[in-house]
Amino acid sequence: MDFQTVHGIIHKISEGFEDNAMQCLNAQSSVILDLIREQIKSGVDGDGKYLSPTYDDDEFFEKKGRWHHRSSAYKAWKQELTPPERSPILGLQPRPVEVPNLYIDGTFFGQINAMVSDDGLEVSPGNGNGPAIIEKYGERLFLLGSNAVQWFNREFMLPAIEKYFKDCCYR
Repeated sequence: MDFQTVHGIIHKISEGFEDNAMQCLNAQSSVILDLIREQIKSGVDGDGKYLSPTYDDDEFFEKKGRWHHRSSAYKAWKQELTPPERSPILGLQPRPVEVPNLYIDGTFFGQINAMVSDDGLEVSPGNGNGPAIIEKYGERLFLLGSNAVQWFNREFMLPAIEKYFKDCCYR
């Protein structure tokens, strides 16, 4: 290859590289949402930290109502409803029984959505109780953890980059 050909390939790659990555994120946004849901079901946020407050220290159990001073009963109910188990894609450890997974009837999980913007992929809680959950557990809830990023890159982003390079006549 002569210099002009190499220059042309490099220019072509640099011109569309970011758009190619954004297209991959957009095309696989449902996969990203599945990874985020899996993290939450495992009781961890995007930093890999357990969700807090736990059932043992949540003020919810101090309020008058059905679950007043009944966090142990709630944990037992949640363990029956959504037993802690190793996550299927990322292989995250089963959550401790006192750690919430924010799943009761699937409403919150069903309202989580993703949208590509100039800054990347933005994940939001949707309507319903999502904003209150974010207020309680933090925005880090919607970040991909390091395991999820590695898995996504290996399964989707790197193959998309390889294809892009090939399409630019690099390989």
